Amino acid sequence: MARDQLSDSGEGQSVEPSSTAVEVVAATAGTGVGALLGGTPGAMVGAAMQPLLARALQRAGAEIGLLRRQSAAQVLDDASRRLGRRPDDVVELATRSPQSAQLLAEALFAAARTVNEQKVRALARALANGLRDDEARPDEEQLVVAALGEVEAPHIKVLTHLGPERARTRTQATALRSRTTTVRGRRPASLAEECRLSQATVRAVLSVLERAGMAVADDGSETIRIDRLILEMQQEVNKIANLLLDPPKSGRIASSKKPNQLKRPGSPAAPGWVITPFGQLCLNYLEDVDVTIAASAALEEGEDQQLAED
Repeated sequence: MARDQLSDSGEGQSVEPSSTAVEVVAATAGTGVGALLGGTPGAMVGAAMQPLLARALQRAGAEIGLLRRQSAAQVLDDASRRLGRRPDDVVELATRSPQSAQLLAEALFAAARTVNEQKVRALARALANGLRDDEARPDEEQLVVAALGEVEAPHIKVLTHLGPERARTRTQATALRSRTTTVRGRRPASLAEECRLSQATVRAVLSVLERAGMAVADDGSETIRIDRLILEMQQEVNKIANLLLDPPKSGRIASSKKPNQLKRPGSPAAPGWVITPFGQLCLNYLEDVDVTIAASAALEEGEDQQLAED
């Protein structure tokens, strides 16, 4: 069976988890009000708690617990569809090794903490890929699940704007086919404008993406700035050396051979942010992109950029 096989339910569609998946999740990863509040409602409430507030807490715990179980069940149900197995067979398959069991537990736990459909589908894909008989890599998929557990809608939005598709669109829009457009990264200010978030929020999101290994600050701007200054200095030094070795006989120096006064370098550029290869892998999971196709596209893009530079 090929890796990253898509489910029969269709891409981008919200599918209700089967009753079997719900029952399995309830038996293996219950997330009731006790787990939500850290104890039973009676122990949490105490004698001094007002009855009205106690009932509100119980109701909130029950509602949130239901959402948690539904998200976890959806992951198990989607993974079973991708593997062509029943949900209880998937659980049995996962318990055959400690690594697979850990992957199942972390995927269900991460799903139980979110209601984001895109994230839930990505977790299901990681779980299915980690349990495949032909290309199972539960250790690698655990890293993906752990990273996906750190992100929610704002992080996914920013990560998408760091992806190569957005970078290619910006390059074409400005009629430039150079590496500097993507290598120098994206500034928090431009990301905030495109994502409709405040700069403070974007910086907080970027710190989470960096901690998860999905994005990294790129200081390529400062490196380019220093390299350019060194080249300019070398050009002026060469002009002076040529005048000393071969002074003009007329005593007049052509304007093209006159040394120019170097401009004062500007302030260091703020670092941009770029997506990492691991971040691109996670983004492929979130967008349900076939990893093999995405790798081929990235290779073709790199070849096009190399030809443009040559």
